[in-house]
Amino acid sequence: MATLQIRDLSDPLHQLLQLRGRRQALAELQTMAEERGGRPFDPSPEELIRQDRSR
Repeated sequence: MATLQIRDLSDPLHQLLQLRGRRQALAELQTMAEERGGRPFDPSPEELIRQDRSR
């Protein structure tokens, strides 16, 4: 896999790109699980994190 280095990237843009990458990875994992007969994430990973933070 190729590597790309970007300098002086603003923090908000960096955070946005990280979030987008995580969402894409979760979507790919869910697709793989469904293709193999697994169930979709229920509750969603985001919901699990919200529940954990509210404790």
